[in-house]
Amino acid sequence: MSASVCELYPRTLHLWTKSDDKRLLQALKAGDNLLVLAETLQREYVSVVNRLNSLDLFAFDCGSEEWVEVMTLALGGAPLGAVVDWCNGAEARLPYAEIEASLVGDFRSEFELARDLRLDVTNFEAIADLTWLLAQPEAIMSGYAAAAEAVNNRFDVLTPATLKAQVLGLVPASAPWPLVLPVREATKRKRPQTKAFRGTKTYRRRRSSNSSAGHAKRKSNGRSSTGKRGYVRD
Repeated sequence: MSASVCELYPRTLHLWTKSDDKRLLQALKAGDNLLVLAETLQREYVSVVNRLNSLDLFAFDCGSEEWVEVMTLALGGAPLGAVVDWCNGAEARLPYAEIEASLVGDFRSEFELARDLRLDVTNFEAIADLTWLLAQPEAIMSGYAAAAEAVNNRFDVLTPATLKAQVLGLVPASAPWPLVLPVREATKRKRPQTKAFRGTKTYRRRRSSNSSAGHAKRKSNGRSSTGKRGYVRD
């Protein structure tokens, strides 16, 4: 069983501190690549690249040409300092051929697909889903745009994982949002009735007091026509 992102990178969900940013800037000057820096900071790869954008080291919009270039070079293993210098157009930047020679992986096709379909790539694990989407036949890939529209109409986040699930048919054809069960009207609970109390009324005989007034009243009433004391026939 593979470990989750939070287990591999326990500080991924934490806020970035000044010490984290300091180590990030030091890694840029030292020529470290993203793979080494992410292990040092115990953070996820894509979150480290997004932090570079937050620090205004260079600006790029998600889903743009610059975004594809940055993600391809950084996640491919190029030195982060060289990536920043190349994207900023610095005069002392390395030639692109040297940067490309330092890559240990090429994910350009994956990120170009994400750009064309406007997929939200939030972590490195999403690249595996992008690779799966690229490996499908042309007949299936031609329906990616319609599948992406179906995900958006379902008010779901359009990621490589949700698009893959839509292509595989692992989601309902028409799923309401939010996905909750219908609310049932609460019924008032009734007190259970026994057989003796069901549908009839009972009367309890009241005992007369032993005072002199009660004794005189019983004497004046006498016996009823039924021959039973205490009851009067209508």
